[in-house]
Amino acid sequence: MKHLFIKLSRSDWLLVAATLILMTFSLVILFSLDTSVGKQVFFVKQILAGLVGISGYIFLSQKNYRVWQHYGWLAYTLSFLLLIAVLFFGQEIRNIKAWFILGPISVQPVELIKIFFIVFLARFFSQFSKFQYLLRYIFISGGLAFILAGLVVIQPDWGSALILFAIWFVGIFFIPLRRWHYMLIVFMLVIGAVISWQWVLQPYQKSRVLTFLNAEADPLGEGYNITQAKVAVGSGGLWGRGLGFGSQSQLNFLPEAQTDFIFAVIAENFGFIGSFVFLGVYVFFFYRLFVILRFARTDFGKFLTLGVIIYIFSQLIINIGMNIGLVPVTGVPLPFVSAGGSSLVSAILAVGIVQSVYIHDRSGA
Repeated sequence: MKHLFIKLSRSDWLLVAATLILMTFSLVILFSLDTSVGKQVFFVKQILAGLVGISGYIFLSQKNYRVWQHYGWLAYTLSFLLLIAVLFFGQEIRNIKAWFILGPISVQPVELIKIFFIVFLARFFSQFSKFQYLLRYIFISGGLAFILAGLVVIQPDWGSALILFAIWFVGIFFIPLRRWHYMLIVFMLVIGAVISWQWVLQPYQKSRVLTFLNAEADPLGEGYNITQAKVAVGSGGLWGRGLGFGSQSQLNFLPEAQTDFIFAVIAENFGFIGSFVFLGVYVFFFYRLFVILRFARTDFGKFLTLGVIIYIFSQLIINIGMNIGLVPVTGVPLPFVSAGGSSLVSAILAVGIVQSVYIHDRSGA
């Protein structure tokens, strides 16, 4: 026990503070939303999920991260099997078959798979990034990434599939490829996107993209969510309407206010100033992650930290983009803030892995 406390004392406490502030924002907003309907549902579930995540954080942060390097392929195999299992045995919620229901507990395995995939790619990239025929291994890793993303698309959960793709795609730009290699990869992805639009995307998914381009064309149908979110953001003004006084969120004009559009609730309640402060916490959070990236002494540690940065940053950008009408609505949660136990636990576990890099590489353990 004493050894555990010694290791935890070496943590980056500024990163811990930023994480806890974001989680506190979540609890405050969810409490106000639950109060409007007369029962504390999401607030209580978020607290319980936070406690589970913190327990996992303590374990992962004190465990030497290098040990996970030996389980990269196991992490990928588990990811593949979980995605197959959820397609056969999962429960469908909001037309997406992505959850295991265990009594009162619902688990979305793709959230944990994002962490598994980061571990796998860190193992893969650290092993092959210095090989002579590197492009071959990049395509192999890309194929493996598309297998997982494809299984997620079948659910269909395009938001999570996009996150998995982003972790791989952004990660390869930190590998020393030749310029024409990058051009070839981008060209093939463009061709893939065209093929997907023509023969893979379902009509409702194309409708979401077209709605994103012109939400006003169907303000009471496909464009309703985006329109209401933009109204909520704009109505906050400079200082906001005050906690619990936002008409869009409190009167239920804003759909999925506790998950997809929680940033719109923050903007409505706290205004531009409050939103600026809120986003400033994220900026500081990522600053600390980059500090830890600098401390990493192994390629595996660097790719682990980089993967976590991409994972959380891409979810942040996509979620806020959804709220202000810059990207299509894909159901991507706001890290540490949106209601959802699986998402919160996974984000906290990711921070625990990064803390392990900081603790063990800084101390030389």
